Amino acid sequence: MRPLRLAPLLGILLLWGCTYEDAPDGRKGPGSRTFHYTHAQPESGATGVALNSRFLLRFNLPPDGDTVTGVRVRLYTGRYEILGSVKVDLLEQTISFTPGSPLRPNLKHLLRVSKEVRALNGAPLAQDLILDFTTGLQERTPVQPEPPTP
Repeated sequence: MRPLRLAPLLGILLLWGCTYEDAPDGRKGPGSRTFHYTHAQPESGATGVALNSRFLLRFNLPPDGDTVTGVRVRLYTGRYEILGSVKVDLLEQTISFTPGSPLRPNLKHLLRVSKEVRALNGAPLAQDLILDFTTGLQERTPVQPEPPTP
């Protein structure tokens, strides 16, 4: 009886698993799946948002942490930018923004994510993502600490 040779079979399986589709515009690339957000917390258009809120954006694909920076994820009220920290969670497929200080009450805010943010497969956002919300008068209690970075 001849021994079973797994090396050729494994090679074929690996090649099959590593193939990828071409992008829709004909470029050779990491795939044709589009990258878009699926859910925001708080939702766009929300009112009465707590002054110490953390903003969470969930996507259909994991965001590429190397393309997510403070320059590409920004929070504004009027002409003023509110500084904060940005974190990416690949398993949850989220980007979170935590303002550096509590927000001002009864103001409209815009959270902007640049279309330069990409998914791990290389797909960019189709356009800038802009979510608006209005703060309320109170902080959320108790303040939830951010989970440790994996």
